[in-house]
Amino acid sequence: MKRMFCGLAFALIAAALQLAAVSPAQAYTGTVAELEGTWNFNTLSSGTDNTWGRGTITIQADGTYAAVGTDINGNTDDFNGTLSITSDVLTMSGAGSGNTQCQVDNGVSLLVCTQTETDSSTTLIVATKQASSCAQTDLAGTWQYNRLSSGSKNQWLRSTVTIKNSGAFSEAQLNSDGTKKTKTGTFSISSDCTITVTSDDFSDSNRQEVLDSGKTLMAVTSTKSDGVTAQLGVMAKKASSYSAADLPGTWEMNSLDSGADAPRWKRGVVTVDSSGNFTLSGTESNSNTLSSSGKLSISSAGVVTCSSCETDFKGVMDSGKTSLVITNTPDTGAYEMGILTRNPLTISGTVATSGGTAMSGVTVTLASSSGTVLSSVTTDSSGAYSFGSLLNGKYTVKPSYTGYALSPKSQSVTLKGSNATQNFTGTAVTISGKVTAYTGKGTLGSLGGDDITIDLSGTATSSAVTDTSGNFAFSELANGVYTVTPVAPVVTSQANHPTLSFVPSKFKISITGKSSASHTFKYKSSSSCTKCH
Repeated sequence: MKRMFCGLAFALIAAALQLAAVSPAQAYTGTVAELEGTWNFNTLSSGTDNTWGRGTITIQADGTYAAVGTDINGNTDDFNGTLSITSDVLTMSGAGSGNTQCQVDNGVSLLVCTQTETDSSTTLIVATKQASSCAQTDLAGTWQYNRLSSGSKNQWLRSTVTIKNSGAFSEAQLNSDGTKKTKTGTFSISSDCTITVTSDDFSDSNRQEVLDSGKTLMAVTSTKSDGVTAQLGVMAKKASSYSAADLPGTWEMNSLDSGADAPRWKRGVVTVDSSGNFTLSGTESNSNTLSSSGKLSISSAGVVTCSSCETDFKGVMDSGKTSLVITNTPDTGAYEMGILTRNPLTISGTVATSGGTAMSGVTVTLASSSGTVLSSVTTDSSGAYSFGSLLNGKYTVKPSYTGYALSPKSQSVTLKGSNATQNFTGTAVTISGKVTAYTGKGTLGSLGGDDITIDLSGTATSSAVTDTSGNFAFSELANGVYTVTPVAPVVTSQANHPTLSFVPSKFKISITGKSSASHTFKYKSSSSCTKCH
């Protein structure tokens, strides 16, 4: 029991959740609150100890958690503690293992880890965040199942599982030894997302699986009919279609070997360009360095192949397009399952005035290609904004700030495997104009230098005073209808201060995100003014 929870479950929750900034993986830059909820973990170990483990951990928004689990032998345990983030490293009080490394997909619904046990066995850990509720229809569709077996019968299995709305399924299996088999039965799911599979042709025991919060993945642990071979599988729901544009980006890889190459895990970073060309850099559990390149292709059905890899290399992308599950035979008698999680892409930028002053508090919205608003943020004190956890595709970014015209008004941004930057410039929306002599003779200054008050009413109220040239302006105006009215000065001396009237007496102006200028008032003075020009 101690080995199960110290070597597997506890390492999963304590150190396996340590997303340390150790090359080639990236640090965890999210928050503890983002992990809030119930996670279901499934593990497979190969080497000295071939076993599986499974359990749940419930994480609160403040990082406190409670967990419970079991292993292939039926041993159970429970424990609790606190998760915290320091310098972009997610840690847990009380325990930790320096060789554990994990990655979270950009949907924050899949956590994949590799680690080495104290007896040198290697472990692959798959944790999925549980959905709040599930329905039978969530299972309907086509799923691709990949499974790795470790123990007396080492092998991988691939199958296509088609599930109807009723839960009835058909499955076409292919084993690594080339044997094929078909199965039928029923999938059923409870409201807590626990799945039960019934079939007259199932020989595996202790099978358990739970649907993830994104409803595109299921992690499965089971024991082969020999009672000693442990199995870990991942079912990925397939999208209706895929294209080459779904592959580019940065992916984090974690894989486990069983058989001749065990114990061994691999972890690394796979970077794919827009043509499918990839580079892999990483390490193995035996400290060997991973470095390779080649070309990946994806079919319209989501099947991923590699022109420079082993001939039986094959993977599938889930319908959320955030993970790839691959099975492979790297050497004779060796079997491998790898899981790649896509690093999140970002669209970011700044908003500043035409003079370069940062604009804080600007609302920036992100919409999908269909126009659905996906997220909304406000710029910080530096005028910066950012949208993360994005997939390849086309988006629209639109800023909004009362009283300012922003350029561009909105911008279409296409992500193709790399982050994008989009900056905006804000210009204050103004109503401006001038007061001049009706006859074209003289200036305000020649009338004694009296400044003219201009009143603004309507959507907002304000007042301004003309400068010595008669200019006035109202700035940072919201959309609406305004009335601009000049106010005649109070006459204190008829000889030196004429009585003024204005033509026109007022302007009515509609503002719709653009400035309105050149509103000129012309004044007439009384004939009794002896010093007027």
